[in-house]
Amino acid sequence: MVDGVVKKFEKKLEISGIGYQASVQGGDLVLKIGFTHPVAIVIPDGVEVKVEKNIVVITGRDKEAVGQFAAS
Repeated sequence: MVDGVVKKFEKKLEISGIGYQASVQGGDLVLKIGFTHPVAIVIPDGVEVKVEKNIVVITGRDKEAVGQFAAS
């Protein structure tokens, strides 16, 4: 089995803090993390983002793209 072809690469990030929220709006990951304004991060092609309560799940077939987006 070849990783990335059959099973996508995945990173999970936990958002921890009072009032901290994440959501996907269009092609952006929008974070409300204590600033006076929401922070929008453009989701690159080939990367999928899902938000489950306080967990942001980043998946994709390109391991480097998934890791780079998770690190940003």
